Amino acid sequence: MIPQFPAATRQAQIATTFDFMDRLLADTARTPMQAEILALALRRSRAEAGAGADPVLLHLPLAVYECISGDWRPAVPAAAACHLLYMGADLLDNVMDRELAADWAPWGQDQAVLAGCSLLYPLSLLALARLAAPPEVRLALTDTLAEAAWTMAAGQQQDLLLAGQDDVTPEQDLAVAAAKAGAEVAACCRAGALLAGAPADRVTEFTAFGRTIGTASQLVGDCRDIWGGDFSADLANQRRTLPVIYALWSEPPAERPALQALLAAAGAGDRTARLSLRTRLEQGGALLYTALRVEALRRSALAHLQQAGGSHHPLLQTLVNRLNLFDPAVNGAPEPDHPRSEGGFMSDR
Repeated sequence: MIPQFPAATRQAQIATTFDFMDRLLADTARTPMQAEILALALRRSRAEAGAGADPVLLHLPLAVYECISGDWRPAVPAAAACHLLYMGADLLDNVMDRELAADWAPWGQDQAVLAGCSLLYPLSLLALARLAAPPEVRLALTDTLAEAAWTMAAGQQQDLLLAGQDDVTPEQDLAVAAAKAGAEVAACCRAGALLAGAPADRVTEFTAFGRTIGTASQLVGDCRDIWGGDFSADLANQRRTLPVIYALWSEPPAERPALQALLAAAGAGDRTARLSLRTRLEQGGALLYTALRVEALRRSALAHLQQAGGSHHPLLQTLVNRLNLFDPAVNGAPEPDHPRSEGGFMSDR
């Protein structure tokens, strides 16, 4: 759960927004099967939130709207639309990464793809249609989600194209992170600001804030995938994330084949190889390099948040602080030259 974000507010936002999505589905589903399959996705997402996995993209538009207007409740349909966008993208990503949850087995991959597409766009638009806002505002929010989905799709295409390639540059990876997670989080912040009627300069700053923390969180999630457990989905899928890209990019050509062999073994599930890879990435400076890029993004996000006038909001401030991989108060007690890899808030895409 997000520290310093009142539990009662968190629970109220989750319950209110998920209740809205449940009613929306019940009112709009065209067939019982459509209702049943999409209800499965909503139940899973609500259960994850109840277990402590914060639905940050649900909270973000509410937080930004509250910063400007003082009350988050009128923005619930926008929060639902943003969360549906996230759910659809996440489900499609799980299909592409061959990480579909077991409870989708009775329905199969094709139904999961259709559910992801339905959540991502038609249902999110139906949520926006229920906003108590002028038509031009609803249109602006529709454009915001459409632009985000379009950019996210381009980022995912590039991500799939670069999988397994060993000549990817750090800047290419950062561009993918900005297109995927960055665009998604930016849209959530922009939606809250537009709905609240913020001046153009505040909308711009909140949008930049979202893009920056989204990009940074993707990098943190990439580190967590390698260092956070006994299995790495990115290594298994031959996805080259920033720590690996930096290592390949900075490795002397004569030593690169050994690193490539280690990556292949770690991706195939060899635990010894995975531990050796972690050590090699740490000693070669890849984790530190990634942490420094995250820190630069974190500081930029703080500046945008201050310019937007949102520094006082506990959720927005805490999300930035959670991206600080060097702070013992956030991530335990890392050594000064050995940042921790936990702390991102986006799913590992």
